[in-house]
Amino acid sequence: MEVDALDPMVIMGRIVGAQGILGWVKIQTFTEYLDGLLDYDAWYLGNDKQPWRKVEVLEANVHGKVLVARLPGILDRTTAEQCKGLLVAVHRDSLPKQAPDEYYWSD
Repeated sequence: MEVDALDPMVIMGRIVGAQGILGWVKIQTFTEYLDGLLDYDAWYLGNDKQPWRKVEVLEANVHGKVLVARLPGILDRTTAEQCKGLLVAVHRDSLPKQAPDEYYWSD
């Protein structure tokens, strides 16, 4: 599912490589806490060369200083390596409401 680039997306991380041979990807997060992305069941992947597309997270966990995730349609290392450079985002509406004196870094 492609998403209009004008939708209010917040970049939460970037895929930096493959993990293992079964299609897992490594994600460098831009969140305050390394496991911050684990609060969201659906992520959006894209960048300036590829339109945003929604993906349901099959499995994800912290592995050292990165997150590792298994995403639909990525079944081997070669496919996972092709995802390197994709940004990981969530809809702004899905973020928790902040207090009046707080703001998100993306603001």
